[in-house]
Amino acid sequence: MESRVCCSFVFILAHGKEGQICGSDNADVDLEDIFKMFNNEECPHLQYKPKVFVVQACRGNKIDSGVLPGFRSMEPEPELLPTVSDAFTVYPSQPGFVAYRNDTLGSYMVQEMEKVFKNLADKKHLYDLFVKVNQELVKKTFYPDDKAKTSLVMESTLTKSVYLKVPKP
Repeated sequence: MESRVCCSFVFILAHGKEGQICGSDNADVDLEDIFKMFNNEECPHLQYKPKVFVVQACRGNKIDSGVLPGFRSMEPEPELLPTVSDAFTVYPSQPGFVAYRNDTLGSYMVQEMEKVFKNLADKKHLYDLFVKVNQELVKKTFYPDDKAKTSLVMESTLTKSVYLKVPKP
């Protein structure tokens, strides 16, 4: 990978279960094996650069039925890097739970991302964009077999804010 790369975005859309995705050959692939390919040891060109993973896949087979509401640096860079840093991973559901999609339009998380990023990508930090995506997702109720809810999960080891530069049309 060329050193002029300033960040990486990896989108994984697949069937899955806790910690794994299912390949088109029906073989399970550990997500950690994919994440490892981008860590500071395996991919030195991305050291100190954001690595963003968006994983649209079930993380299990549980369904969250929801609940009724009751009420409402400027530090110098270190000499040694941790093996994993500057990564931001987004999942469409809590560990062990299913991810929802529309049979025609696809992933609900990706649909909300499209709306939020289209309107706010050049105005907000990456984390704030996904908080807004989550705000929209938690308003929805899904009907696979019964009423169901979801909220996305963000895992971060970022060491700086990430803003997206949107090209002018």
